[in-house]
Amino acid sequence: MEKYTTWIQRSKDMPLNISIKDKSFARSFSQNVEAIMELIGPHMERWRSLQVEQAALEDIRLLLAHLKNHSLPMLGRLWLEERYRGFRDLDGRNRSPKWESSELFAFKTPRLQNLELVGIVADFDSPLHHNLYTLYLEDEYFYLLEPQAAKDIIYRLLQQSPRLKQLQIHKCQSNAIIEHQNPPLHPPIIGESLNHSSLVDLTLNLARGVCDTIIPSVKLLAFRSFYSGRKSVVTISSWHLPLLAQTSAFPSLRRIDLSGHPNDPLYSIHLPAVLATLESLEELGMVQFDMTQVANALPTLGYSCPQLREVTIYQCTGVDLDQVRSLVETRIRADGMSELHKIRIFGGIDDAFPELKDKAKWVREHVEHFILLTEEDWNEWFVLDMPDLWSQIHFHLLELRLSIEKYATWIQRSKDVPLDISIKGEPVKTSGAQNVEAIMTLIAPHMERWRSLQVEQVVSEDIRLLLAYLKSHNLPQLKHLRLKEWDNGLRDLGGRARSPEWESPGLFAFHTPQLQNLELVGIVADFDSPLYHNLYTLYLEDEHFHPLEPEAAKDIIHRLLQQSPHLKQLLIKDPRVRVTTVQRNPPPRSPIIEKPLKHSSLVDLTLNLREAVHDAILPSLKLPALRSLYSRRKSAITISSWHLPLLARTSPFPSLKRIDLSGLPNDLQYNIYLPAVLATLESLEELGLEQFDMSQVANALLTLGRSCPQLRELMIYQCTGVDLDQVRSLVDTRIRADGISELRKIRIFGGVDDAFPGLKDNEKWIRARVEHFVLFTEADWNEYV
Repeated sequence: MEKYTTWIQRSKDMPLNISIKDKSFARSFSQNVEAIMELIGPHMERWRSLQVEQAALEDIRLLLAHLKNHSLPMLGRLWLEERYRGFRDLDGRNRSPKWESSELFAFKTPRLQNLELVGIVADFDSPLHHNLYTLYLEDEYFYLLEPQAAKDIIYRLLQQSPRLKQLQIHKCQSNAIIEHQNPPLHPPIIGESLNHSSLVDLTLNLARGVCDTIIPSVKLLAFRSFYSGRKSVVTISSWHLPLLAQTSAFPSLRRIDLSGHPNDPLYSIHLPAVLATLESLEELGMVQFDMTQVANALPTLGYSCPQLREVTIYQCTGVDLDQVRSLVETRIRADGMSELHKIRIFGGIDDAFPELKDKAKWVREHVEHFILLTEEDWNEWFVLDMPDLWSQIHFHLLELRLSIEKYATWIQRSKDVPLDISIKGEPVKTSGAQNVEAIMTLIAPHMERWRSLQVEQVVSEDIRLLLAYLKSHNLPQLKHLRLKEWDNGLRDLGGRARSPEWESPGLFAFHTPQLQNLELVGIVADFDSPLYHNLYTLYLEDEHFHPLEPEAAKDIIHRLLQQSPHLKQLLIKDPRVRVTTVQRNPPPRSPIIEKPLKHSSLVDLTLNLREAVHDAILPSLKLPALRSLYSRRKSAITISSWHLPLLARTSPFPSLKRIDLSGLPNDLQYNIYLPAVLATLESLEELGLEQFDMSQVANALLTLGRSCPQLRELMIYQCTGVDLDQVRSLVDTRIRADGISELRKIRIFGGVDDAFPGLKDNEKWIRARVEHFVLFTEADWNEYV
């Protein structure tokens, strides 16, 4: 206990996160609980989280007794997990399920947001369940509940926490069985459903009858995911379809499985109307429908569910492959509709379907992942005759000699489906050239089927040999190409001199018209190569970027962006760049860009390059969709203050989620633009301010009170003249203002004078209202060890 006593002393008055696991109670459990509570009990007002895992029932009761009638003003998270996770009568021990006594939880938690109870059931009207953000309940108690009783409990939980985001309820006994259920004698009739505007995720691992009672009784406007413990998503039975079509109860749902029943056209006919209401749906499963009864369901999907990416048709009957093809084609042609990336059909298509092979081939060419099991395939479930299960070829084995015959059989069984090929270091570690030739002799005749090629940790000579096989060939289906050289782009490692001359266009003289994702590590292709055209993601890492002058690096990035107008992610890394935090002198004059390059699609940009290169590139770009601007040396690129005038004037990154801005001592010429820059960052969620003299930008923190409406985190790092009154005012303003998020995390590393008037009072006030607050005064920071 002496060690823990010292630990608590060093924490001073910081909030405490306390975790107690079963080993603490392994022997002399009551004695250990007493000792622990004697140590941490006097600091209850500082508890931020309490986590008790795999503890015996008696230990948890004893611990809760110590909290009786106390207040835990800062407690934001409480996790209590009983050793047997809610199962009764295990190991011959009879354990009382009567946890509902309010006396067990007779303590106050005014700021509790996250609650998890496993093997413990509190009174459902307890203040413990009020104003939560997340709630997880697991106990056998729920196994015995009647549907109406379970529905009433969920109603009470939702009403008591109007801002609840996640609700999970598990019953400890679960069987992953898919079976037909008879519909109720009458469709469910709900007079008035419960509206809840905040719930995003709901997990109900309860009896099917309970789900059937709850689903039609709630309207969840922000609802995105609906899961069950027995499978990844709750299956909604077809007799709920009329009600769902009428009320549009889950307009924000991302994934749903809908289940039919043989000979139930009374309900199934409403399927197309339900699909038309699910505007946010990304994944759809249809289970056990007779598709001839809902013949217009698939055509409806052609123009509804604009974000739909995946469709699974499972154990249905009467599936029409012409409708599947028409659905794919319609979504390709329609404006504002996402293309389907995955279609899986398990049964339901007759093997005698007209032109089955040709139609399946067309769909496979236009959908990235397509699995088709005809009725005969499904009934026999004969793995050797399922080509999609043989489509991934991995040359990874730790063997001195490759078993080429085995891989040949694998490719033969893949028939004509697209191939995903992966070659890692081991097969070419010994006899490299010989093994590369053997691999290419095997897979080269199937180039027209390659969907992805991944080569990792292979020496440069072997990669050159592999690329030579591709010269002048066409890879019509290749979408993903990853080539990673053994030394990750560093030259002269291990005493081996390697030529950096990768730019020869002859090395990449092959056609990849469908290429979307490219990753080259230790390899640099000619930057005007067609390889870089029309990409979605691009990752480049090589020492080639180290000696580049800033202007040359800027020109390369401009060319890459111009050649791929739909590029979403760009990462360029110089492996020699190391973590450094230094103060730099500003350039002689502010950067002047006559006309920055505009790219409307780029979302993520990572530049692990020298600071001088950043200074040339960042002001030359206008990226309206950019959400993240990262560097490998730290989690976000730090933008120096001499860019602030340009940022304030042009607002080049309006969608940015995180930014770090760095000042310099006595550069008032640039620092004064900081408030104007903050006012333009409407999507910002995390802000870092580094090395500013905050007395020069006194209104910056005040500006944050009503700007950056989505801001959640603020870090002030190695600044000077930080005014804690302004920080308090900022927090207070954002709490009171409409349409502005409250700050969840504030970290101040230095810059606050230890003699600041009202330091302790301000610190206590902020800590009571901000979930995570870290403060190092100037003396703390200077002494930091």
